[in-house]
Amino acid sequence: MLGAAAVLVAASGFAVVTYVAPVIGWVQGGGGLLTTAWAMLAFGIGMNLGNLGAGWLADRAAVAAFWVAGGAGAVGACLLLVPGIGWAGAAAGLLLIGAMLGGGSPAGQVLFLRELRRFPRLASSMPSGTANLGSFVGSLAGAGLLAGVGPGALPYGALGLLGIGLLLFAVRGIRGPFFGADR
Repeated sequence: MLGAAAVLVAASGFAVVTYVAPVIGWVQGGGGLLTTAWAMLAFGIGMNLGNLGAGWLADRAAVAAFWVAGGAGAVGACLLLVPGIGWAGAAAGLLLIGAMLGGGSPAGQVLFLRELRRFPRLASSMPSGTANLGSFVGSLAGAGLLAGVGPGALPYGALGLLGIGLLLFAVRGIRGPFFGADR
């Protein structure tokens, strides 16, 4: 269940980031100051900050780090839904989505290593594997939303994928080997 949660959380970020140009155009109402290059810079800064912060937190409380990363992504996607938020709000949304993707990795690494102690090679490959599968699923979902509805649907799709992923993570915590608590 942790694997499915990690895939869906990653997919939520990639549903937006894969199609960042149409999303920022839609958020800014066209012709805004935030270009694709600046948007990706904000996203990259967010990934690094998320990785650093969640890496620190995951060593102390991996479950909390996963929740914090997911929360950052949810706030980021919500910012992209605010009409007329402008370039700064769009950049903040992408920075937070980057923080989610960067922050999910160290939390996932610690959790996979704990849950798959008998299979350390599998446990060490799961974070990158779930991120790669999440990239595919998010890109596919984003393409469908972009083609079928338009760029304004991508943040909604991201929130849907993220919500399902976090729900699975919560259920995993209730039924999991350590009931959601860190040891």
